[in-house]
Amino acid sequence: AVPSEHEFTGIHGFRLQAGVGRQLFIKIKKDIKSFGGYQLPKAEYRTLTVPEFPKELHILGEGSLLTLSGEKKVGLMARDLLGVKVELGRVLPDQLQNLISQSTGNFGHPDFSGDFGQDNLSERFESALPLPAQTPGTPIYQSVDLSRYMKDAQGNDKRGIFFLTATNYDPANPNNHNGVEATDKRLILVTDLGILVKTEQDGAQVVFVQSIQTGRPQAGADVEVIGKNGLVLFSGQTDAQGKVR
Repeated sequence: AVPSEHEFTGIHGFRLQAGVGRQLFIKIKKDIKSFGGYQLPKAEYRTLTVPEFPKELHILGEGSLLTLSGEKKVGLMARDLLGVKVELGRVLPDQLQNLISQSTGNFGHPDFSGDFGQDNLSERFESALPLPAQTPGTPIYQSVDLSRYMKDAQGNDKRGIFFLTATNYDPANPNNHNGVEATDKRLILVTDLGILVKTEQDGAQVVFVQSIQTGRPQAGADVEVIGKNGLVLFSGQTDAQGKVR
């Protein structure tokens, strides 16, 4: 029996280890007493089938930042899945304004409405990961290295905003797109620069840029303010203190 939170309750729990698909025969004897002196007038019988565990897939952690100087790995948790397909889409630099104007939600989990989506904004890469068989209900923790997708043809680092989507798939039937049972997504920023914006008393905006790798002000960084139409409203370069206004 599983202890309940309250001394008297109308719901009682029992723990029994049984395989998925097994049949359980349950009998509740007559005259069993409940709180207040009530008795069960006759025996109750039930036959139950042990259900499958819910299929789960999660991108671990709550952060949305990967540094250029650090590991570009993302952790996944999967349960009762045959495989995981990972899609990584880099938002094209000239589409940043559309990402802001055409999406809702927060930075980590943007949502699009209508026919507009990440395919309208990004270049996409895919990776399929078959998963080892496990006892039903046992979670699998998998690390996905994204570094090979973050280099251009010349070997330079790609930086910016990336869509990361993880979905389940069947390695034996990889072209079946109708069996998506578990999915998770995240918007990730890949950079080595941190930005802080302050408003002065006269209403002027001051931008401070620092290096995430060293923690020091970043001199010579180009800063642009882009409008919804994609035009640059302001541009400047940080000074020795990493500041531009």
